[in-house]
Amino acid sequence: MQQQPATRGWLRRDLLAKGLNFPQDLTVGHQVYARHPESGEYCLGNVTDNSKAVTYYSVVFNDGTSSHDTYPEDILNYNCTEDGPPPIGAAVEFMCFGKRHVGYLRSISERQLYTLSFLDGEGTVVTAERQEFYHPDEGLPSDLKNKLDKPGYLPQRTRIDP
Repeated sequence: MQQQPATRGWLRRDLLAKGLNFPQDLTVGHQVYARHPESGEYCLGNVTDNSKAVTYYSVVFNDGTSSHDTYPEDILNYNCTEDGPPPIGAAVEFMCFGKRHVGYLRSISERQLYTLSFLDGEGTVVTAERQEFYHPDEGLPSDLKNKLDKPGYLPQRTRIDP
């Protein structure tokens, strides 16, 4: 049972732009739809843990770009693991794709992580942020909603518990 790492930087902007909210308090046992790491298809899974979080730094770089999902350990000129975060506004250095970037720390955020176990019979487990999966009662992506509306359709690699 290999656990996939959390992904970064992906937001459901379509839902946010429409002003739709997603349930924030998903607890262990909730069923959700998420993309299966092997097939890329939406599959049904269960929330099996919601007790972890990830910290991100928002950094504005001197070249005009910015990042809202920089890991603390990616900052080169501070030892964030041992010393804690640099002060807001501090100059920071960051390596990305072999290139050194310099900028300043704009903010720090913490996001809850969820462990999802797919009902695929293989024990596939992923770790995801809340905006990376859907509860059946929320606004589902149109491709998934259209498939679910077809009589007799079941998402690939998925069984639905009654």
